Amino acid sequence: MTVAPILTRTTTAPPVAGVPVEPLPAAVRLALTRVTPDPYALLEAALAWHQLRPSGTGRGGAQGRPVRHPGTQRYLLLARDCPPDVADRLVRLLGRLAWTVTVPGDGTGDPATAGHAAGGPHSVLVPERSYHLVLRGLTTAWRHARRGHPAGTPTGRPDPGGAAALWRMGLLLAGVRGTGDRARLRLSLRATPEAAAGLLATAAWTLGAAATIEDARGGPAVLVGRAEDVRRLIVAAS
Repeated sequence: MTVAPILTRTTTAPPVAGVPVEPLPAAVRLALTRVTPDPYALLEAALAWHQLRPSGTGRGGAQGRPVRHPGTQRYLLLARDCPPDVADRLVRLLGRLAWTVTVPGDGTGDPATAGHAAGGPHSVLVPERSYHLVLRGLTTAWRHARRGHPAGTPTGRPDPGGAAALWRMGLLLAGVRGTGDRARLRLSLRATPEAAAGLLATAAWTLGAAATIEDARGGPAVLVGRAEDVRRLIVAAS
């Protein structure tokens, strides 16, 4: 018998002064990005796509018109404002589906955002002929996740492999406040927030970690408040 996790919600407290939210250490991020893509590659990619895809009316996504990247007639914008390692990871995850590329910049064509050497934002592009194939793969993986994963497979049993894939990308997108035994993980969700928050919180439970869904401005955030749980997620995802 599978016992459902207990998910709690809190209201955002003011940030702690002088304690900024930072990305995970570079060594941890490198280990996460080097994991060989597994059968859950599209699920991992789908989380990144939901957070980083172009948004707004007619700006692409599951509905709306695709966005053509400035300066090219053959590629469409799949994700924008990506940390460089997330962009590279997305390209690798989608490798079996299509030839995708990553370019410096936030997808607007503004040279000021193309700080490759400084680790500035990157965009992920997909050939126009492959765009809808990639979107079908991502939306199918996400739909399957919402229907039965990671709380369970279609049989209702916990699915650690899928949960680890979700948090592999979740960790790359999240920020950490504090270090050592005071580390606290925070992942603010931009797109389809309620579904993503529930999936990530349940995925954390599947991996033996406690997560809280916090009501914040712009949508919910998923918090992992104990350093030992942060470490548990990192180990499971690496």
